[in-house]
Amino acid sequence: MPDTHRERLDNIAACPTLQGDAGRRSYQGNLDALSIAVDVRELDPHEVWGRINRWGHNDPQRLLAALISLAAMVDPDEQQLHQGPAWCEPIGGVAALHPDHGKLSHNQQRSLEAHKHDDAIIKLAEFGNLTDREIAMRLGISTHRVFQTRIAHGLRRNVVDAQSRIERDQKIAELEAQGADDEAIARTLGCSVRTVERSRRRAQEGAA
Repeated sequence: MPDTHRERLDNIAACPTLQGDAGRRSYQGNLDALSIAVDVRELDPHEVWGRINRWGHNDPQRLLAALISLAAMVDPDEQQLHQGPAWCEPIGGVAALHPDHGKLSHNQQRSLEAHKHDDAIIKLAEFGNLTDREIAMRLGISTHRVFQTRIAHGLRRNVVDAQSRIERDQKIAELEAQGADDEAIARTLGCSVRTVERSRRRAQEGAA
């Protein structure tokens, strides 16, 4: 935070003239903040920094809105500056997310993992007839990550058709009869627990 009254006045005077309305701007800022939060975990830092740098040159307002949204997502009462997020520790802390970080093997490994995920997402999206959520659950990544990769490669979103739903409902019923719980069924079929619950409701409604 600024230390002097003068700095605060300078900051107020430097506030840019914004285009558009606050609602639409904040919505885009929230989307961009979420995108950055996902990609900083899964992509090469050079790519993430490059995108943000482009925003700074081409659309500074977008960068500012994303920064404000990211700041709003952090609880200052819980976050300690001397301690980075726990998920960063195995790769060397937040510094490992900088493109000039000395431990290049970590950055290269992150990039390699991202490419592996891309290949798996493409194969499942093209041949697996799975929804984005089901692909994400199988690979242990976020649904947003699947969405981004699918869009980048021009792949259409898979929608479960009626016949596929009937077949899955039958498999769910068989596993339930064998005593499997919802989580076990979801893991076996690569779907969500909510999908299992919806299947059960359809069966109950059909029997009523």
